[in-house]
Amino acid sequence: MSALIVYLKNNKENPNENTWNHYAVENDYLSSKSIGYLSKINFNALCRKLRKQINHEKRPKGNN
Repeated sequence: MSALIVYLKNNKENPNENTWNHYAVENDYLSSKSIGYLSKINFNALCRKLRKQINHEKRPKGNN
């Protein structure tokens, strides 16, 4: 999960399952299906949720 968060922070677009799976194999991370199973949410929905959290964290404190 932490690797996915780092990936999202370093890339402007969310990975699709194929992109993530290739990246995961190269770096010995969990596949999109495994991440989805463990988080109990579809991989793409999880990426959107994490992206929303990341964008919220990046906002200046005065703009709630």
